[in-house]
Amino acid sequence: MNFTLTINTDGKSIFKSSKTSIWPIYLTINQIKKNERFKLANVINAGLWVSKYKPNFHFFLKPIINQLKILENGLGDKILRFFLNHGVFDKPARAAILNTNYHYDRPKRAHDMYVFYVEKAIEENNGPCLLSDLKFYFPIESTREYL
Repeated sequence: MNFTLTINTDGKSIFKSSKTSIWPIYLTINQIKKNERFKLANVINAGLWVSKYKPNFHFFLKPIINQLKILENGLGDKILRFFLNHGVFDKPARAAILNTNYHYDRPKRAHDMYVFYVEKAIEENNGPCLLSDLKFYFPIESTREYL
């Protein structure tokens, strides 16, 4: 039996006056009904970064990606397999996950131009997306933005 997952992360200051922020990484199982999917009992906390600095996603995601690779191959006698195929991030987190530079001054653009700029940034900047080693995570198609 196969399941698909969505990954999400976003940083938040612990207190308004604090320089320390917390960055949880959540996974949700897409086959759970939407009205149940995001309930606390159904959300997987895959990682937690607490620091005065933004996470180093290469370091932070590496063990999570390694575990996701194991889940792609299956678990148990019934062979349960899990595939990460979506990610939902704000613009700065998306840039970090895609391994690109974030430009605050870019205007909104049509999907074709978005794809063009992300492909260009991946080619020119820091190498492939951090999640591109996974079988069903395609950096541009799989990553969505939220505000």
